[in-house]
Amino acid sequence: MNGARSAMDGAHPDRSGTDPAVGNSADNVGGSVIQVGTVHGGVTVALPAQQIPVPQQIPLGGLGRFVNRVAELSAVDEVLGDAGADSAWIVVLTGLAGVGKSALARRWSRDARDRFPGGQLYIDYSTRRTEAGTAVSDAVGECLRALGVHPEHIPPGLAERTALYRTKTANRPVLVLLDDVTEVAHVEPLVPNSPGSAVVVTCTERLSEAAFETDARVVVLDPLDGAGGVQLLSQLCGASRVAEEPAAAEQLVRLCGGLPIALRVVAARLVARPQLNLADLVTELSDERSRLRALSARGERTVSTVFEHSYRGLSTEAALMYRRLALLPGPDCTLDTATLAADVDEQTARAALAALLDANLLTEQPDERYRLHDLLRLHAAERAAQEEPDTARTELLDRLFVDRIGLVAAADRAVMGTRMRIADHDAFLETVEDPFTGDRAAARALEWLAAERANLLALLRASAEIGWDERAWQLAEAIVPLYLNRRNLEDWIESSEIGADAARRVGHPAAEARLRSLVSRAYTDLGEHERAGTELSKALELAESAGGRRLLASVWEFLGRHRDIVDPSGAIEAYRRSIELNVAVGEPRGAALGRYFLGRTLQATNRPGEALGELYAARDSLAALGDRRMTARVLVALGLLHTAIGDDELAEAELTEAADTFVERGAVHYEAAARRALADLAEQRQDRAGAHRQLTRLLAIEIETGGPEVAVVQARLARLTD
Repeated sequence: MNGARSAMDGAHPDRSGTDPAVGNSADNVGGSVIQVGTVHGGVTVALPAQQIPVPQQIPLGGLGRFVNRVAELSAVDEVLGDAGADSAWIVVLTGLAGVGKSALARRWSRDARDRFPGGQLYIDYSTRRTEAGTAVSDAVGECLRALGVHPEHIPPGLAERTALYRTKTANRPVLVLLDDVTEVAHVEPLVPNSPGSAVVVTCTERLSEAAFETDARVVVLDPLDGAGGVQLLSQLCGASRVAEEPAAAEQLVRLCGGLPIALRVVAARLVARPQLNLADLVTELSDERSRLRALSARGERTVSTVFEHSYRGLSTEAALMYRRLALLPGPDCTLDTATLAADVDEQTARAALAALLDANLLTEQPDERYRLHDLLRLHAAERAAQEEPDTARTELLDRLFVDRIGLVAAADRAVMGTRMRIADHDAFLETVEDPFTGDRAAARALEWLAAERANLLALLRASAEIGWDERAWQLAEAIVPLYLNRRNLEDWIESSEIGADAARRVGHPAAEARLRSLVSRAYTDLGEHERAGTELSKALELAESAGGRRLLASVWEFLGRHRDIVDPSGAIEAYRRSIELNVAVGEPRGAALGRYFLGRTLQATNRPGEALGELYAARDSLAALGDRRMTARVLVALGLLHTAIGDDELAEAELTEAADTFVERGAVHYEAAARRALADLAEQRQDRAGAHRQLTRLLAIEIETGGPEVAVVQARLARLTD
C-alpha cells in the first residue's frame, strides 16, 4: 500500500501512544486520499472508477438559421438506415465550396445524437493542413484524448494510434464528423469499430465510393433553389424585410446562384445597413465585374476565398481549362467546345474536365454537357484576366466561331434543305465534317441546335461586341431554322436584330432584308402585327435596292403571311406576286411555297375549290423536290380543308402522314399543328379515345416548348375524361 506507513515499519510511538508519523494533514496531495492508522494483515483498497464524459464535440452554432434541406437530410438518413446496426458506414457530403455541406452535416448530427451513445467526435481538417501535408495522426490523437486516453498513453505512430482508437470505439456506436476532407486517407483511420457507428465526411473534392475500405455513399449537395434561398435570407435578415421586397429577394438569390455562403454575406450587409434596400443591393450585384467584390464581409472576399482555395489545388491543365471555360460565351459547354477553348487535344481536355468535376468546380449536365456555377464563372474570369494573355479571348472566339458556323450551316442544310440563303454556306461546310447525315439527320440537327441555342446566341452577341459584323449577320441567318421549327421567339427577335444591325453596318442590304423579313414571323406570333409590318416594309425597300428577284419574291411571300392577318385580300395579291417572281427566276421551291400559302388563304376566304388546286400543285412540286418537311405542312393544310368539306377519311390520312413526318424530323412545332387538327377531327367524329391520344401528345409538346396552350389542352383532356 503506497503512501501509508504502520508501526511495523519501525516507527516508535510517543508517550501519549500516538504515532507521530500519522496525521490529518492532506496539503499538496492530488487524487484520492486514504488516512490509515495501525494496519494488521493484508489490505486491499478499491478506488472509485474515473468517470469519462461522453464526447459531444460537433459544433452546432448557427443551426437556428439552417434552411431545411429535406431531400438531402433524408438521403443521409436513408444511407445510414440501410447500414443498420451490423456495420459502420461512411456518408460523404460533397458539393461546390460554400454550398452548405458543413451546416447540413451538423444539423443531421444534432438530430441523430440519440443514435450514438458512444458520443460524437469532430475533426476540422482545414486547421490541420500545412505545406508538408495533413496531420492525420494528430487528428486520431485528439479523438483518443476525447475518449479518455491520457496523453502519456497515446502511442506515437499512426498505426498504433489507429489500433487503440478502434479498441476505444468498439463498445458503443460513435458518430464522427470530418470537415474539409481531401483524401480517403483522412477518413479510414477514424472509422469507429463498433457496429452502428457512422462517419459523416464533408469535402469539396469528390471522393469515389469505391476508394473506401468501409461501406461509403456519396450525397451531392446542389445550391439552394429560389424558395430555399429566400427562406434563408428571411431567417438571416428578417422575414418582414424580405416580405417588403419579394421580387428583389428572388433576384438576390439568383445573383448569388443559391449559394448559402454568398447569401450569408448579402444578409450580413443588409443587417449592418438597415436602410439599405434589397433592390439597391440587386443593382450593385447585377454588375458582373464587381459582383464578387460586393460579396465580401468586412473587406474580406469571402466567396472568392473559398473558390480560390479549390482553384489553387488544381493541376496546370485543369486550371487552364477552368480559366478558358469562363471565356466561352454561353452557359455551358461540351467536350468539343472545351477542346476548342483550351486549344488542347481531346484526351487532355477530357482529363481536365474530370479534374474540375472531382473538385466540384464544374457540374455535369445531361447529354455530357458541363456548366460552371455563375459565381464560379466570375471567379474563373478573374483568374483569366490575371493569368491569360490579352489575346486569349479573341483567339478562343475565332476558333469557336469557325467551328460553330460550319456546324450550324450543316444543321441548316439538314433541316431546311435548299432554302434561299444570302451567306455562302458551302464555304462554311468545308471547315467541318458534317455530322448530320443518314437516319434522322434533320431531327438530330434540330436537337443539336436546340441544345446549343443559348451558346449560339451568346456567340452571336460576342461577335457583334468585338466588331465581327460580317460574321454576326451570317450566324444570325444560319440559326433561323431553329427558330422556325422551335419558335423561341424572344431569342429569334434578339438574334435577328443583332444580325440586321450588323448587316447594315457592313452595307449588305440583301442580308438585312432577309433577316428583317424572317423575323416578321416572330412578331406576328407574338401578336405584334404593327412591328411585323414595319420590319416587312424595311425588308421590301432593302430587297428592291439590292436588286435580287429571288430575295424580292421571298419578301413578298412574308408580306402575304402578314397580310393574312391584317388584309386577306392583299395577301392573295402578295402571294401571286411572289409566285410570279419565283417562276421568272426559275425557283420552283419558292413558287411551291407561294402556292401553299396562297392555298391556305383561299381556303380561309371560302374559296375551297381554288384552294385545293393550289395546295395539290404545291404538294406535288415539293414532293418532287424531296422537301418532306414542307410537303408535310401542305398535307396539314389539305387535311384541314378536307375536314371542312366532310372528307374525314382523306383528312385523317393526310394529317397522320404529316404528323409522322414531323416526328421523324423532330419538328415539334409543326407536329403540334397536325396533332391539334387530328384531335379536332376525332372529337368531331366522336372518337374520344383518338382525341385523347392526340391531345396527350399535344400537351407534351406544349409543355416541352413552353407553348401558350398548356391550360387549354389540359381543359380539353379533362372534358374527355368527365
